[in-house]
Amino acid sequence: MAEHLVDAPAPVLGNGSPRLTTKHARSSSSSSSSSSSSSSLDSPSFSSSRQDSARAFERVAVSALRAGLVGLALRGGLSAVSIARHIAKSKAGPSRRREIADAVTAALRFAAFTAAFAGVYTGTDEQLGKYAPDRVKNARGRAMLAGLLAGPTLLIAGKQPWTGLSVYISLRAALLVGRVLDKMDTPWARAVTAVRRFPHCETAIMSLSSAQILYSYFLAPNTLPRSYIAFLDRHVGKPRHVVDAVTELMKRNATALARGGDVPFAPLDAMAAAGTVAASTPHVVPQTIYRPRGQGSLMHFVKFLQAGVPRAIPVYLPVYLVPFVLVHRKRLMTRRALPLVSKMLQGVGRSSLFLASYCALAWVGVDAIMPLLPRRRVAGTTRTSPVFIGAAIAAGPGTLAGLATLLEKPSRRSELALYCASRAVESYAMCLNSWGYVRGDLWRRYRLDVALFSLSTAVIMGCYSAERDVFRSKYLSVIDWLFGNVGFTSCRIRHIPSVLSFGDLRAADNSEDP
Repeated sequence: MAEHLVDAPAPVLGNGSPRLTTKHARSSSSSSSSSSSSSSLDSPSFSSSRQDSARAFERVAVSALRAGLVGLALRGGLSAVSIARHIAKSKAGPSRRREIADAVTAALRFAAFTAAFAGVYTGTDEQLGKYAPDRVKNARGRAMLAGLLAGPTLLIAGKQPWTGLSVYISLRAALLVGRVLDKMDTPWARAVTAVRRFPHCETAIMSLSSAQILYSYFLAPNTLPRSYIAFLDRHVGKPRHVVDAVTELMKRNATALARGGDVPFAPLDAMAAAGTVAASTPHVVPQTIYRPRGQGSLMHFVKFLQAGVPRAIPVYLPVYLVPFVLVHRKRLMTRRALPLVSKMLQGVGRSSLFLASYCALAWVGVDAIMPLLPRRRVAGTTRTSPVFIGAAIAAGPGTLAGLATLLEKPSRRSELALYCASRAVESYAMCLNSWGYVRGDLWRRYRLDVALFSLSTAVIMGCYSAERDVFRSKYLSVIDWLFGNVGFTSCRIRHIPSVLSFGDLRAADNSEDP
C-alpha cells in the first residue's frame, strides 16, 4: 500500500499543517531513520477511504505477524532448551510427553500474546487517529491510550501471574521517565533524578539486587522462577548437593545463634544423601564444602573463571544474535557485515566474562565476609568460628558479585541492573508474603500484574511516540520494525512521522528544486 503515497499532493493535517509527502521523505532520509507511531493517514490525499483502510489493515496484520514470530522465537528458544534438557535427563514416557506439551503450549501462548499486543496497539492507534476527538489525537495521548488498552493481552500468555515481566516493564518505564526528566531544567526534576546521576548507579543496583537473589537462591528458592533456579544451578559451578549443604549449614548456624549455644561441628545431611566421599566430614564453615582441601580463594577464583566463561557463551550468543539480525538485517549481505559480526562476538565474549566473574566473585565474597561475622565457640572444642548465616550470603557474596557489572560496557550495565532488579523485587515481595508482612493473594486474585503491565506499556508507548530520543537506537529500530513504522528512508512510508519538523523538511525540499 505504500506505493499509493508516491507523487501524492501535499496532504493536510487536522490542525492545518501540511502533511509529509514522499518527496519530503526523500529529502529528509539522511536525518531520520524511522517514523513515529502517533500520526494517522486519514487525510484526503488518498484516492479513497478504502485505500486508507487497506493500508491500516496491512499495518496491523504485519505488526501482529512480526510480533508473534518474535514472541515465538524468544519463548520457543527457551522451551527448546527446556525440552532438550528434559529429554537428556529422563526416559521416554508420560512425564516427558507432558513436559514437551507444556513447553510447546507456553511458547504458543506467549506468541499469541505478543501478536495480540501488537495488533491491539496498532489497531487502536489507527482507529484513534481516524475517529477520536482532537484532544486524544496528539502523539502522546494516542500512544498512551493504545498502550494501555493493549496491556490486558498479557492474560493470553497464561493463567499464572507474570510478575517478573510486569515488574521488569515497570522498571523500564521508570527508566524512560527518568531520562525524560533529565531533559527538564527544573529543580524538582533534578531532585527526582538525583540518584541517576550517582556514579556507577547501575553497579550499586546490581549489588543490592544480587544480595536478594543469592539469599533467595539458597534460602528461599520458591520465590524465584524454576527456570531462573535452573539457570543459577548451571552457572553456580557446583553440584546441587553442595548448594544444599551450604544452605543446611546456614540454617543450622542460624538456629544455634538464635539459641545462644555453640556452633555445631557435625556432618551435613545433604552431603550424606549425595553419597560423597566427604559425607562423614564435619563442617562449620562453607569453604570446606565447596572448595577442595588446600585450595585457596584466589586459585578457586581462577579455576572457576576457566570453566565459567565457556559455560556462559551459549547463554549470551542468542542474546546478541537475535537483536543483531533484526537491527542489521539489511547489512548482513554487504561488505560491512564482517566488522559488525566481529563487534557482536566481542560483546558475547565480554558478557560471558561478566557472568563467569559474577559467579566467581560470589564465592570469593564468602571469604570476604567471614572476618566481619560474629564468632561462637565450636561445639566439643575450645576454638571459635565465624557463624555464617543467611544475612552473610546476601551481604558478602551478593554485594561483591555485583561489582562484576563493571566488566560490561556502560550501555549494558543499565540492562543488567533492570533485569536483576526486577527479579529481586519480585523475590523480595514473595519473601514479605511468606513472612506475613503483605498479602500475596490479592496480587494473584485481581491479576494486578496485568494492571501494572498495562500502565507501564502506556508510559513506554507514550515515550516512544513523543520522546523517541530517550530510547537507544537499537531498541528504537526493533520497535519501529515491530509496529510497522518502517520505510521512511526508502520512500515507502507506512506511517507518517509526527516528530519531524515540517518547516525543516520543506526548506530541505526547496533547496533541491531547480
